[in-house]
Amino acid sequence: MHAVTPSILLEQSFQIAWDYLDRTGQTSGRDTEIKFVSNAIIQMMSEGTTNKIVLANRAIAKFERVYARGQLVA
Repeated sequence: MHAVTPSILLEQSFQIAWDYLDRTGQTSGRDTEIKFVSNAIIQMMSEGTTNKIVLANRAIAKFERVYARGQLVA
């Protein structure tokens, strides 16, 4: 099994999270939303998380918490 580079891990994790958020109508595709999800994943990666499903699910949960409170602004 080959190692996945951090950039590939970020890309795959982001795509999983973004696809879900888009399919469920929770995102409008604003740059702030894209940055929020990316930054959430990057933060978790910097803390040692390397499973793309875990990264995506935690980014989704964080987005939903902030989105539901109306705290994510343009």
